[in-house]
Amino acid sequence: MVVANTGEHAPHTHSLVMIAGKAGLKFSDEVMDRLAEYMEFHTEARYPGDKKSFYAKCTKKFADAKLAEMEALFKCLIEKLETISKNLQAP
Repeated sequence: MVVANTGEHAPHTHSLVMIAGKAGLKFSDEVMDRLAEYMEFHTEARYPGDKKSFYAKCTKKFADAKLAEMEALFKCLIEKLETISKNLQAP
């Protein structure tokens, strides 16, 4: 989506908010907040010492809810990508 929007390579970052912005995706503040929140799931790889506090809040209920949110957002992104792809192929 970044390439389609800018004609350039996507930035080397794990910031979902930055990537969404570069891709020209328009989301509500709520969705943008969720993208920022999802970065917590990447904390362990970057900051192994912080994983204990994150794991403490990762109950099954929490993880199931976050997974459902992520799946819904993923489906939304796929739809947007399909629209972009169709627009690029249109004469």
